[in-house]
Amino acid sequence: MEFLSHTDGGEYFCKRTYPPRKCFYEQILKVTVYVIFDPEDGILEFFQLENEPYQLKQPDKNGYHWLDSMD
Repeated sequence: MEFLSHTDGGEYFCKRTYPPRKCFYEQILKVTVYVIFDPEDGILEFFQLENEPYQLKQPDKNGYHWLDSMD
């Protein structure tokens, strides 16, 4: 899980709105679940690596994300 700060360009380098670049977690480490939390906006983004690139997953109707690997 990555918590964002106000460091410009130092974080959130996998965000799809940024210019495409190599994502270390996705392409090198192959981290299967990648979560980004923006404390300023209270936004949580949940990505799963099913195939490259990461797939943004939407929460269920209650606002939860289910992790099969953690049951």
